Amino acid sequence: MVMEQAILDVKALMEDGPEWVQERAGIVLDMYEQHNAGELSDEEYAELLEDLARADQLDELSDDFDMKNKFTVSVMALKNVIGIVA
Repeated sequence: MVMEQAILDVKALMEDGPEWVQERAGIVLDMYEQHNAGELSDEEYAELLEDLARADQLDELSDDFDMKNKFTVSVMALKNVIGIVA
C-alpha cells in the first residue's frame, strides 16, 4: 500500500511539477520498473533513489522548497519500503 501511494505521488509530480521534477520523476519510475523486473537489486535501487533525492543536488536545480520537499518525501518513501521488504 505504501509503495503504491509513493508511485502515485511520483507520477503526480511527473505530470504537474516543473521540468526538473518531471525529469527526475521519470527516472524514478524507470528505476522502479527495472527493480520490479529484477534488473536492479534492492541495494542498488535504494542507493540510486537516495542519490536522486540528495539535497545538495536539488538545491542547484531549484529554490522551490515545497516542490523539493514533495519530491524528496516521495522518493524516500520508495526507499523506505525497500528497507522494509529487504
